[in-house]
Amino acid sequence: SLAALVAALLAGVPSPTPSSPAGAVPAMATDSDAKVLGFVGVGKISNAVVKGLCRPPVSGVRRVLLSPRTAAKAAALAEQFPGLAEVCPDNDAVVAGADVVFIGLLPHTAEEVLPTLPFRENQLVVSMMATVSYTKLQQLIPAVPAARMVRTVPLPPNAKGLGPILMFPPSEAHASVMARLGTVVQCGTEAQMKPLVGITGMISAFFQYQNTLFDYATANGVEPDAAASFIAAFHHALADSSLTTGESFADLAEEAATPGGLNEQSLRELAATPHFALARAAVQRILDERLQG
Repeated sequence: SLAALVAALLAGVPSPTPSSPAGAVPAMATDSDAKVLGFVGVGKISNAVVKGLCRPPVSGVRRVLLSPRTAAKAAALAEQFPGLAEVCPDNDAVVAGADVVFIGLLPHTAEEVLPTLPFRENQLVVSMMATVSYTKLQQLIPAVPAARMVRTVPLPPNAKGLGPILMFPPSEAHASVMARLGTVVQCGTEAQMKPLVGITGMISAFFQYQNTLFDYATANGVEPDAAASFIAAFHHALADSSLTTGESFADLAEEAATPGGLNEQSLRELAATPHFALARAAVQRILDERLQG
């Protein structure tokens, strides 16, 4: 599959940050501001955040306490970061021992579990529950002042220190903890955050778009490895351009569409169909049906 080929290709690409030899113990943080981080729920997103925060050289982290929930993932993280990450007997122990508590639970589980845990007013709380509002978070954890809680939306690439992390409300204390994960985008209002959360629902669509191009290339005689390598690097370069040039997306599209050229043709043909309107409509439905309220 395209995903497997890209993963294999990227496995040989050096990480932008140094990595430890297999089995090595990550360097422990020695600065006086290093914090104990606790994770209530260790699913896919918590897994990515732990890996991102524990990337060598470790900074600002004294210990990582892991919920036994999703036991296999928690045990794997403890094995990957020995001497730094440890699995606690229960969620109570995670919250009791942490300076910063990350919450990665499903909404219905959060309503059952969070009110029972021993939160303290001096803790920082980071919600990673994409569909749980800030108001609801405050209701579930009344012991912690609102100013010490944020709602965030991390993404899988944060495991490598790449990509955005949405945050509301703005908080430099929380942002300093999250900065190693990627680009912290602090939203002034929760209403501004919700449409951006909707865009995170387009990850699968993006990879399917790449897969469509992969199928086209291989059907026309391109070797699978070459097709996957080209498509992955091609989109990586385009994303870097939009991130670093300072030009608007509309200007970049127009600049690439040289009259009579390949891009002008494809843009003209797609724009004559509902292609772009369907993409926008899909995101709008996510916002209207899943994130409002």
